[in-house]
Amino acid sequence: MQITNSTMAVNYANNAKTMYEKTLQQIASGLQLSSTDAASQSIYDSLQSQADTYTQGIKNANDAVGYLQIADGATQSLSKGANDLNVLSAQYNNAALNQSNKDEILQQANGIKESMNQAVQSASFNGKNVFGGDASFFTGSGTQSFSLSAPNIDNLDVTNQDTISSFQKQVSSLQSTIGSNINGLQSSINSNMNTMVAVTSAAGQIGGADYAQAANDLNSSYLQTNASLYAVAQGNNISSSSVARLLG
Repeated sequence: MQITNSTMAVNYANNAKTMYEKTLQQIASGLQLSSTDAASQSIYDSLQSQADTYTQGIKNANDAVGYLQIADGATQSLSKGANDLNVLSAQYNNAALNQSNKDEILQQANGIKESMNQAVQSASFNGKNVFGGDASFFTGSGTQSFSLSAPNIDNLDVTNQDTISSFQKQVSSLQSTIGSNINGLQSSINSNMNTMVAVTSAAGQIGGADYAQAANDLNSSYLQTNASLYAVAQGNNISSSSVARLLG
């Protein structure tokens, strides 16, 4: 565009600046709907609300996975402790040992049980113990609930291997429950991700800016603004402060 006088140049600069600001707003908000297009805006808002709900649900589901992974880590400590107690129990039930030997084994067993209790007590997510009972997480498409309870460590008796065997079965069952819930949550996350992308894409067809085109428009309007202002300044000796106000 050839600029013939200062008035045309200023008008051109203002128009370019307006386009620049509009494009910048589109990129920031993702919207390119006219304020008078109420029907399209309503549909867009509904779709965006769905997308936001799925996004939060996915975040919740990831929190739930983290919650369960902490519980799983604690059960691994319980499993190792039970295995160590089983070895000590086998050592204890040996007629060749004297009472002093057995007392030493009992002391070791108590230390292991104390560590196991500590693992359960310290298994917390955001300050909440993961073995505190029921937990529910909204995942976007529904709610996933589970209840985790640690096996009773106090019932472990190194002099009786049956108590250890029973405890190990309980830990194994708990680990299976945790693993099943993690798999379910990961499946939910994948499904909701696909749904969220589809909903967001649908919203984008109505109200989302074409970011590649918007970026190109932004660069073009920026260059046009600066070029026209430069022409005005050169042709009419406008001060740099006046140019800055137009760029404002």
